[in-house]
Amino acid sequence: MEGSQGTGGQDGTVTFVIEPGATSSSVCRQLEEAGLVEDFSVIDTYLCSNGYSTKIRAGTFEIAPGMSVEELVKIITKEK
Repeated sequence: MEGSQGTGGQDGTVTFVIEPGATSSSVCRQLEEAGLVEDFSVIDTYLCSNGYSTKIRAGTFEIAPGMSVEELVKIITKEK
């Protein structure tokens, strides 16, 4: 599995794991399966159209349900 949902945090966030080599499409599908986005194709299109699809980084992220696409993208593409 290229991304996975972990346990929920006390603040309502979900721990989301992106594995090395995961594609934009697979990450977006996992976000949808985890209930973090309503329609994976919306965020995938945003990532691809704005040049972020190649900037997704592997790691463990705390993501809150209901985040905007821009907030979500900032988290999964931010450099350490």
